Amino acid sequence: MRVDTIALGVGLAAIGVAFLYVARNVYPRLKIADESLELLRITTAVVAGGLITFGLVVVALGFVGG
Repeated sequence: MRVDTIALGVGLAAIGVAFLYVARNVYPRLKIADESLELLRITTAVVAGGLITFGLVVVALGFVGG
């Protein structure tokens, strides 16, 4: 078990969750076209989902690794 790898994974997952939280609070205030807002939301979801997934994989590798 490697604590530094686990901490990195938890940090990445936390950044992904924070990214979603900030986006949820900021996006309703934006004055942009609906198509652009939809694309921005999809892009945010993909990036945040990638960060969260990668963070959880890193945590798992931290538990498995020697």
